Amino acid sequence: MNFVHIRRMFYSFSGISWFWGVALFSLLLLSACSSTRLPDKVEGEMEEGAALKRLLMEPDFPSNTIGYSGRVKLNSRDLNVSGTLHLFMENEKVCWLRLSKFGFEVGRARITPDSVIAINKLQNTYIQSAIEDLSEIIGSDLSFREIQHLVWGIPMRVNRKDKIIPKGENILVVSDPKSVQLQYSYLLRPPLDMLKAELYRENAGMSEAQELKVDQSDFHKITDINNFPYLRQYSFSSPRDQLEIELNISTIELDESKNTDIRIPAHYTPY
Repeated sequence: MNFVHIRRMFYSFSGISWFWGVALFSLLLLSACSSTRLPDKVEGEMEEGAALKRLLMEPDFPSNTIGYSGRVKLNSRDLNVSGTLHLFMENEKVCWLRLSKFGFEVGRARITPDSVIAINKLQNTYIQSAIEDLSEIIGSDLSFREIQHLVWGIPMRVNRKDKIIPKGENILVVSDPKSVQLQYSYLLRPPLDMLKAELYRENAGMSEAQELKVDQSDFHKITDINNFPYLRQYSFSSPRDQLEIELNISTIELDESKNTDIRIPAHYTPY
């Protein structure tokens, strides 16, 4: 069992209620803090060229599962709420969340590569839809793979045609300029710490565009060869709305198992 503590993180995204925003997007943005002494950071050299690109395209995750819990705070234009978040993820299979306040469960959510299920116990409502409808729920077109990579704090997507540019001791990976509707860049530091990420997505045939910015720091050892960013700041914006989420994670567990099933009570109504 490994424990990691994260400090502060912010999110921004469009058009969602506070519960669905926290529940379905909190897994994207982590940061944690604790009085426990943090482990040292892993040092090492970064791969170069084609080898680096292959590693980014097919990452070697620190473990098959990750679980964490901590305090969550959400701020939007007209909302300020806080609570406790519990998250579990099994790579390529499921992301599960539970949100509580003052010891009472507010709701929970389950995201898989092809479906989304969530219940809101405050409003007795639920969501049950295909993963393709996620943008209608949280205002962002994010695939399960992109969510998974954000949980681990690594680049969301990399293409063979992307450019790798030296930036002092760091490396900048930028997307193929021919990709007009989707542009992204990542600032990496040895051994493979993602310091910054920017993703700009323009919806075809629509005037709305989505932008995600990520800043990560305070990296510490999570395995013998992997660091984990304890401090993260995320900003997701679209023309419709914005939301900020702050997470203070107290514990992290690797390679644990969990039952992620969600039962929708018969008296709940669709959101």
